[in-house]
Amino acid sequence: MGDDEFTLLHLRRDYGKDKMVAYIIRRFRELKVELGKTNAEIDHLNEEIKKRDVAKTINDELSKEVRKNIKKEEMYESYRKQIKDLEKSLEKAKRDNQYLIYQLNQKKKA
Repeated sequence: MGDDEFTLLHLRRDYGKDKMVAYIIRRFRELKVELGKTNAEIDHLNEEIKKRDVAKTINDELSKEVRKNIKKEEMYESYRKQIKDLEKSLEKAKRDNQYLIYQLNQKKKA
């Protein structure tokens, strides 16, 4: 037998209907308040879930953007390396060209 049933049985023995009704009304109000608190907690938790869902969506979008930017940066680095290699090749070709011109001038003088 639960506490509420025991209390009602005790009230029924010691008090009249008015006391029992008063107890039931008081207990009903307590349960109503408890239900309100529970509903408020459920609402609060639902809001937290929504916030986390929004945060997860934002995080996912940012992750996509970061990945795109990393790919762009990797491409940029690749192009930069190619440019450096081409600049080195161009400098070597200029030196070779100058050397050939020097040799040609030396042969003309001789």
